[in-house]
Amino acid sequence: MNEEQINKHLKKEALKNPNANIIEIITTLLPAPLAYELCKLAGVKEDITLKKLSGKIKEKLIQILVWTPLTVNGHDGFKLAMITRGGVNG
Repeated sequence: MNEEQINKHLKKEALKNPNANIIEIITTLLPAPLAYELCKLAGVKEDITLKKLSGKIKEKLIQILVWTPLTVNGHDGFKLAMITRGGVNG
């Protein structure tokens, strides 16, 4: 995704849930541990909402999301691949 696409995605997710913090929004794109680290790189507090981010910090975060190279180191192969669905009935 490019910067414009990321920005639109973040805004869309924030509209769905205005009280969601930035980590909750970014985890719609990336695993939580990675979201935490990228927020640290951008200097973003994890509990802040997208609406409360300053323009410069938001821009920096989007740039980090777009331009940070992520490399897959490997996988465990098709035999160990899993697809899950559902959850716990309450």
